[in-house]
Amino acid sequence: MSRQFLPYAIQCAEIAARRESAGVRGYLQRRVISLASVASTAALIGFLGTVWGILNSFRSYGSSRSSILADETNRISQAMVPGLLGLFVALLAFWIYRYLRGCMEEFNLEMENTTVDLVNRLIVHLEGLRNSDPIL
Repeated sequence: MSRQFLPYAIQCAEIAARRESAGVRGYLQRRVISLASVASTAALIGFLGTVWGILNSFRSYGSSRSSILADETNRISQAMVPGLLGLFVALLAFWIYRYLRGCMEEFNLEMENTTVDLVNRLIVHLEGLRNSDPIL
């Protein structure tokens, strides 16, 4: 390879490494964003389920007050289960989202450092070739 094409080859390697890094970063961000949408909608869906359950818990009655009260409290407590489940899923998804965002930031730094390291190693190798072969 002639002297003028070697720096160009290093630039091409750097561009290719940065392009791959951006591709992997985009793939991971799409997956993490879907987790964020789960975190933002799970609580809402759970509370809508709770409202639906509370509205369905009131029925016509034909017995004594104490049995009506016991039956009503049982139905309302069962109606709260979807809301609590939705809140649990939302919190869990949010915590996982925050953890993965932190891991992605570390990964991005690692990919940037690896690209810089690759370019530095290629430059050192090129200088070694130039020192051993006076034609380069």
